[in-house]
Amino acid sequence: MEKFGFKTKIHLACSKDNLRPQFNYVYFIDGFMYASDSYILIKQSLGLHEIINPELLDGKCVHFDLYAKMLSYPIIEAIEEGINCITTQGGKLFFKYSEIDFKVPRFQLLLDDLEEEKSQVGEIGLDSKKLKQLMSVMFLNQDRIKMTFHGESKAVKVTSIGIEEKDQVALLMSVPII
Repeated sequence: MEKFGFKTKIHLACSKDNLRPQFNYVYFIDGFMYASDSYILIKQSLGLHEIINPELLDGKCVHFDLYAKMLSYPIIEAIEEGINCITTQGGKLFFKYSEIDFKVPRFQLLLDDLEEEKSQVGEIGLDSKKLKQLMSVMFLNQDRIKMTFHGESKAVKVTSIGIEEKDQVALLMSVPII
């Protein structure tokens, strides 16, 4: 049976912090998936995944726990009310889209802000655990990444070599060098 589902563990980029619940969700916006814990941000095209009716995901979100459960199903079908997860025997489990009462973070604005300038950086601090976390949620076609620096105290843009930047891009916040 061919697998029609989500291909990455993008939910691992979400925060588990209850103080900032807006970072507990995977968002579907304009044909892309977004997830962030405020230290890392990942944007992936739904075209990299194989979902039935992906256009019906637009403007919706799911809690990271639900997304994690969906990964074990071979077929994922978006419908108006939510997501059908279909087993190999044809059984279905239905997940309703999350209803949130806060503003969706402006992910694309953060990505667009970095496009203005690149910077020569003498030194920059990066959190190795956050970099490892980011690598675990990205498509890594050739197991290599490219990092673009925008200043010593700015986020680093991370792309996967072999995957078009228009299909996947990530940000990793720099940390102070002490």
